Amino acid sequence: MTATAPMPPSQDIAGYRYGDHAPTHAHGFLMPAVTGILERLCRDRAGGMERRLFDLGCGNGSVAHALSREGWAVTGVDPSTEGIAQARAHYPDLALEVGSAYDDLAARYGQFPVVVSLEVVEHVYAPGTMRRRSSPCLSRAAWPSCRRPITATGRTSPSPSRGRWTGISPRCGTTGTSSSGPWRRLARSCARRALRRSTMSAWGASPAGALHDRDCAQAVTLAAIVLTLDEARHIARCIASLDGVADTVLVVDSHSTDETAGIARSLGATVVSHPFVNHAAQFNWALTQLPPETDWVLRVDADEYLTPGLAREIGDRLPGLGPDIAGATCCRRIAFEGRLLRHGGLHPVRVLRLFRFGRGRCEPRWMDEHITVDGGTVALDGALVDDNLNSLTWWTAKHNAYASREAVELLNLDHGFMARGNGAEINAGAQARLKRRVKERVYARLPGGLRALAYFLYRYVLRLGFLDGAAGARFHILQGFWYRYLVDAKVAEVKRHMARTGCGPVEAIRDRLEIDIGA
Repeated sequence: MTATAPMPPSQDIAGYRYGDHAPTHAHGFLMPAVTGILERLCRDRAGGMERRLFDLGCGNGSVAHALSREGWAVTGVDPSTEGIAQARAHYPDLALEVGSAYDDLAARYGQFPVVVSLEVVEHVYAPGTMRRRSSPCLSRAAWPSCRRPITATGRTSPSPSRGRWTGISPRCGTTGTSSSGPWRRLARSCARRALRRSTMSAWGASPAGALHDRDCAQAVTLAAIVLTLDEARHIARCIASLDGVADTVLVVDSHSTDETAGIARSLGATVVSHPFVNHAAQFNWALTQLPPETDWVLRVDADEYLTPGLAREIGDRLPGLGPDIAGATCCRRIAFEGRLLRHGGLHPVRVLRLFRFGRGRCEPRWMDEHITVDGGTVALDGALVDDNLNSLTWWTAKHNAYASREAVELLNLDHGFMARGNGAEINAGAQARLKRRVKERVYARLPGGLRALAYFLYRYVLRLGFLDGAAGARFHILQGFWYRYLVDAKVAEVKRHMARTGCGPVEAIRDRLEIDIGA
């Protein structure tokens, strides 16, 4: 059994014990189905198939032993030291070792025509990660699980992008079981790999919420983009929330000095490095690095994570969206000092983070950038949460840098040294368009400093920010007043430099804010 990283393998199976080497009661109906599938694979493959397989989650070795008696050469791993001890004691001729799906199985054991994983997926919190980390060792794969057996076959050299997967759904006389969630997530994960064909067959008495062909008929491939700089504290949480949602996690790192890149790679993400200019430029560059078969793109900040509700909603709704829909909005919630803020105009805030690949880009702005798409959008009910775990010292340093970029945008309104839109192109909904218009047509025309105070009073008093308690008070004062006042102070500094030296805004911004607009 496996669980989502970063939990150590020793904790994955806490409480799961193997007292003997006997098979479980489920093997009575599982093994006939598994052996039937394996024999069919051998028959269907031209020239036959090498009878060699890998047992992922081999437990006490009882399944490996049964398959070896059918003429299969079996290699297997399981994180349970008790299980492997039972296997070695009773089946010493089998190559079964302690290990898990989070190990580099392909490097250690090579590739196999078939991989079998029985009574595993219903215990796995992150089945998508299980698939990503173990698929490199497959040339064809069979994934049966106890209550919701699923069998996947697909060539994985260089990637499992062709082939088919077949599932076996047992029937137990009810409308569903607790294992349906992870089983469905793994099914969707396999489907998103663009496996050509999906079939389901039943085993037992009555349907139990089986997944049918129509569930995967319109499978889509989703890539998540995460921009990072020294995000070792957050990146594992972020990637874990994408499990079962994203087929590809692309981390674009700005030369971090901590363990960000290593952690991301260990969790199956693709990591590339690129110099940072601003968020918009970095994100648009990241789009050029995605696999061409990508259907949808999801933008997530490293200190954000998807709630389970949003993750489920993306998986359920995306395949059914028509070609006229180019993007989807969701709610973004902010946590500060561990408290979710509910007032001050911050909840709910709708953002467009999900869009069809090739039909969306980020506005070329230095701050307050939005993703724009060339089509309609739908609203998802789920939320992603911005919950930064760094210190207040780090937070203020970050907002100092943000204030410089925000000052660039305000100076551009006065001097027009960069192209800018009018806000009408924003697809994130009426809320985002209204905020942009108010900011540029009302707020920007108020006296500097005074507008920061007015904005804070609006958020803290009129929008009831004081109801967020002590943590909310600190956030609204710092982000709603101090940050805005700092922006105005930087704008004033640049204007003074222009008046004193006679230089233009671009040169003054470079001299005082240390931002090169032409970079």
